[in-house]
Amino acid sequence: MLETPFPYQLEGAAFLASKPQALLADEMGLGKSAQAIHACDLVGAFQILIVCPAAVRINWDREFTRFSPMDRPAHIILTRKDKPMRGVNIISYDLLAAQKDTLLKLDWDALIIDEAHYLKERSAKRTRAVYGHAFKNGLAHKAKFVWRLTGTPMPNDASELYTHLRSAGVVEEPYWDFVYRFCAGFEGDYGY
Repeated sequence: MLETPFPYQLEGAAFLASKPQALLADEMGLGKSAQAIHACDLVGAFQILIVCPAAVRINWDREFTRFSPMDRPAHIILTRKDKPMRGVNIISYDLLAAQKDTLLKLDWDALIIDEAHYLKERSAKRTRAVYGHAFKNGLAHKAKFVWRLTGTPMPNDASELYTHLRSAGVVEEPYWDFVYRFCAGFEGDYGY
């Protein structure tokens, strides 16, 4: 049975739909996935890639049935041998780097990055798969809309926002310039 989003979820979906690059940082339990799904409906997205933790892949499949009236086939990529298909493709962070080349061959209407704080480390394989090396040629560049969802956008400090802001074109400065400008750091026994 199709569920109707709450008014605040409709507002969040409208926000996402109005932005080709966005970060939705609502608290846990407020329905960020429902907002992203409704935003996909608003922009008419059909070819959708969802990157999420392995444990919630099946959840995302169910959420599309709960919140979207559009008939999109959903495919959960469970192994390295699985290939993306037309419609909604759901992949875990663990499989992302192994599937990157295959995923890059497709153009995506929307890329939804669930638990986006998993991409806080700029040198991690999964971050490079999504945002690309030097923030070029990643999956984010193959999507019309890139929406990051997380209840904890910077779990430790403001430097963890850098990868998201840089990939979205919000900041152009190098990482260390960003850190010196926005973070209160200090030189310790293990470096800055």
